[in-house]
Amino acid sequence: MFYTYHLEQACKTQCVLNSTKEQEIIIHSVEICKQTVKDLLSFEEDLGKRDWEAWLRFIKM
Repeated sequence: MFYTYHLEQACKTQCVLNSTKEQEIIIHSVEICKQTVKDLLSFEEDLGKRDWEAWLRFIKM
């Protein structure tokens, strides 16, 4: 849920920016994108386990 939440927030932000003509969209460099991916994937040791367990609890409700 952590990763999907942040992906959804990023997509919403892009949609809002695209819908307004007043602000120019900033496209980050490849280096910044790669560092962001590295930071996100190193956030926790067992990537995805926490999300998986949360979804299982959600389904069982």
